[in-house]
Amino acid sequence: STARLRDDMGAPASKRRKNKVMTEECLIKLWQRYDEGLLDIPSFLKAARLRYFQRPPKR
Repeated sequence: STARLRDDMGAPASKRRKNKVMTEECLIKLWQRYDEGLLDIPSFLKAARLRYFQRPPKR
């Protein structure tokens, strides 16, 4: 599963439950683009970081 793959890569689980399914799909799409050679690792990680590791806005 994607969650296990993410754990194996050492990435923390996504914190926002509401968006979880959507972010999983985005990550899968990103990975497919990487697989097809449309993305390199730095841009893949950058895009994944934008989806997964954004800090919540400070109140």
